[in-house]
Amino acid sequence: MSTHISGQQTGAAPLWMKAAARVVRRLPFARYRVMNALSTLSPVRGPFVARIPTSRQGLRFECDLRNGLAREVFFTGQYEPQETCLVRALLRPGDTFVDVGAHWGYFTFLAAEAVTPSGRVVAIEADPRIHRTLMANLSLNRLPQVSALHVAAAAEEGTVKLEGYDESGDNWGISRVRDASQASARAFSVPARPVDAVLDELGVGRVSLVKMDIEGAEVFALAGMRQGLQAHRYERLLLELHPSQLREHGTDAAALARLLTEAGYQGWAVDHSAEATRRWAYARHIEPRMLLRPLSPGEPLDDWPHILWIAPGVPSPV
Repeated sequence: MSTHISGQQTGAAPLWMKAAARVVRRLPFARYRVMNALSTLSPVRGPFVARIPTSRQGLRFECDLRNGLAREVFFTGQYEPQETCLVRALLRPGDTFVDVGAHWGYFTFLAAEAVTPSGRVVAIEADPRIHRTLMANLSLNRLPQVSALHVAAAAEEGTVKLEGYDESGDNWGISRVRDASQASARAFSVPARPVDAVLDELGVGRVSLVKMDIEGAEVFALAGMRQGLQAHRYERLLLELHPSQLREHGTDAAALARLLTEAGYQGWAVDHSAEATRRWAYARHIEPRMLLRPLSPGEPLDDWPHILWIAPGVPSPV
């Protein structure tokens, strides 16, 4: 059986590939090496429809093995085990989740299952190519609680220049905002809007959790959330900060941490060391208390900070 998505006829994964993925998910070590070897040797070229292995509802997505995020989900069953654990643990039926940098929708789908149709999910993706995949994935599933927007989270209304990811690489999640004067063969003009304004327009009030991974553009996104942050509209923010890209925009991770601390938020560092990521990738069960430790005000951040920020009055995650 085939399905028309992304403008082409796309079938299911071959049976041998599904069987191989089930074996990979059971390996006690070397899952990622085996996964990459199978992807390299596979005669399958182009996308196919697959199920998210850990989805309770059997949610489906367009899987292209050239895309590292899709490849990991298909073969290992998850992506970023720390964030996967936290998104599932922190959301309840009826909650609202905002996915800033939604990519093809992995965390959007996890959240949609957690909040159920009684909740809301807002997925924001700037790159037009990956946004088309996000929309195709939504068309494969019945998720009335999800709204998806092709927009860049920004400080103000307008347009931004986006340098898109290189399809010859395997990381299709590294599109980033660039100075308009910089030439690029993969440049897109993208509508830009503050998250506060987007949510006002959608009639969304208090937000249970924001997940943000936008390659240094978090400085612009948080500026467009300033009013909501001051009012503690956002109960929790799970941020991946990109120090080198932030420096390109004239700021740093410490400045963003101060912005949130001054708004009254408490930071909890997520252990994203290589050792911890390997450990949690193979763990059968993870609890938030295993991943988090409280940040002290002004504490130096590591080279790739992943931080959960909690608004005043919101229960501690551990």
